Amino acid sequence: GAIVPVAMQENRLPPVHTFAGINLSFGFMGPLMRRSGVIFLRRKLDDPLYKYVLRQFVGYIVEKRFNLSWAIEGTRSRTGKMLPPKLGLLAYVADAYLDGRSDDILLQPVSISFDQLHETAEYAAYARGGEKTPEGVSWLYNFIKAQGERNYGKIYVRFPAAVSMREYLGEP
Repeated sequence: GAIVPVAMQENRLPPVHTFAGINLSFGFMGPLMRRSGVIFLRRKLDDPLYKYVLRQFVGYIVEKRFNLSWAIEGTRSRTGKMLPPKLGLLAYVADAYLDGRSDDILLQPVSISFDQLHETAEYAAYARGGEKTPEGVSWLYNFIKAQGERNYGKIYVRFPAAVSMREYLGEP
């Protein structure tokens, strides 16, 4: 999330390069997030050249041993239906390891759970035929404002043991 770059800087750790959907690059947020290490990706990767360049870029990040962060998406649709996760970036990281661009890569899973999701009303609206509100400055303002208007309970952040690609996949 947004606190990771601050925590990294406060602890004198190298910055994290974070992947995010291009839909989050709006208004003043796009340039601000880019300066903090966010790399915006197209939502659809239909173009083979774009996929190739992205794969090579991920390989470069792995080779230089930069910290990399992203959320595995696709596990829940707007209708609530469970879907398989989208593992493209993880596959690109694994490919970079298997290509010998790093001796090992440690994957640090992070679990973030909420007592109550703030999107509950939004999902109910989708079920009634409503459409997704596009991200923008007014969307961001309303999102932030809503956080202070009700108590959503606790947020639980867990860090299970890191996973070594070398231990999991063997030598490259």
